[in-house]
Amino acid sequence: MHKGEGLGYSLYVLDKLLEQVRGSDVKLHVLYDIACILEKHIKGKADATRNVDDVSLAVPIFHIYGHKSSCHVRYSTRWLPGFGLTDGEEMERMWAFMRRFSFTTKEMTPSHRIDLLTDGLLHYRRRKVSDIDLTLARNFEKARSISESTKVDLEAAQRILHVTVSDIDEWITAEKEHFHVTNEADEPMTKEEKYVLLLQSIDSITQSLCECEDADARNGFSQQLNRLKAEAKRHERDIGINRRWQKMDQIFKVHQMSLERKKKEKILMQLHKQAMDYRFIQNLQKKYSDGQAIANRLVKNLLRASKNMKRSISDFNKSNFTNRSGNLPDQLSWSDICDPMAELFKKVGCGSQVTMNDHIPTTERQHLMDARNRMLRAEEELQITECEMLSVLNALSEEYDLLVAATGSNPVMQKGLLLALKKKACNTRIQFSEAHNLFSKYISTSAVPHHLKHHMPIREVTEQEMDVVELDDPDEDSDEES
Repeated sequence: MHKGEGLGYSLYVLDKLLEQVRGSDVKLHVLYDIACILEKHIKGKADATRNVDDVSLAVPIFHIYGHKSSCHVRYSTRWLPGFGLTDGEEMERMWAFMRRFSFTTKEMTPSHRIDLLTDGLLHYRRRKVSDIDLTLARNFEKARSISESTKVDLEAAQRILHVTVSDIDEWITAEKEHFHVTNEADEPMTKEEKYVLLLQSIDSITQSLCECEDADARNGFSQQLNRLKAEAKRHERDIGINRRWQKMDQIFKVHQMSLERKKKEKILMQLHKQAMDYRFIQNLQKKYSDGQAIANRLVKNLLRASKNMKRSISDFNKSNFTNRSGNLPDQLSWSDICDPMAELFKKVGCGSQVTMNDHIPTTERQHLMDARNRMLRAEEELQITECEMLSVLNALSEEYDLLVAATGSNPVMQKGLLLALKKKACNTRIQFSEAHNLFSKYISTSAVPHHLKHHMPIREVTEQEMDVVELDDPDEDSDEES
């Protein structure tokens, strides 16, 4: 890497992964710290060789707390199917392990530093490989515990709050749809309203021109004013206006009021989205104690969300529109819009997704959605872990068969290499037996070859033979060669 975390590196890796699974029914699940930006970049630059429908992008569970609330719903592994209980922070664990070498390597030469870090990474890899059976067993126990506990909590909440699983699934769907809403649903402006908006811009530029004393600035205002007047004449020809409208004309006031009404409705729709974001972050913050790193991130996001809401309230109150029908208020306060389920938002068609089971508090609603997502991800984790257990057993069986075949295929093999292969095969058989015994407590291993478990043990290498050939640890040699 010649420069920081550019999108080019992630796109290169993604293309290589797609190339490997092209032609199969495999669907990739990729975690990336800024998956939201990566997906937007991919969709903005369509590539015939890159089928993004075969890729599900998500943000690691810790990094997601630095993103907007919309990213929590759209890219969190707890909301997306197929990821199980994966947190995506394995690289951070590796960096935490490697951090302890910094005190030793900071005064080394570059070559020595590379050698030491390489040894550290090889040790980390060997430890992960040797402990893979224990890791999978812990993952299975954790997923089963979460699945059972959340199922009990959901059943108790359903009895108390009188809701069903289908209701919770509808809330989850509505929550996801809310964060996929775009501005395309905004009511478009008519030609007359565009003409009124253009006249208002002409008045504003004219006033700025009269108050300006700088010659260069006046020249810039004059050019801008001439362009606006020419555009106003084109609008007048299109609409069929013979005389330019004035502020006191009734037709000008009618369209100006309509324009202001649409502006206020648009601000209210924006406020509803911001209120949903604010409530989502607020409920998320309650899960963590003050002072935690995640809690500090959420506090910053909460302050940013409240600042945006106050700015939108100020824009709404600046409008001179007076709603005679009474559907929209003339002024807003924080208490009017802090609740996304307020009746005010339903007047502009923004509260439809939160009208289900209005008797349930928003906090309890969010708790039920989180529990439902957690239970679904735990059930996925059980299936994923079961597949990984079978894959580990099959991989160890294939590795053992290859080692046994290698020891008998070459009669002129050097004695040291032959002993190393036999020692590796013996260790592989032992690892398979231990993993098989452990996994059989959780899954059915009937489809896995059992010949290793009952295989005649390979003759152990004696200390005298090791001294003769002067071998190091064969595990280390094989790992370094690989």
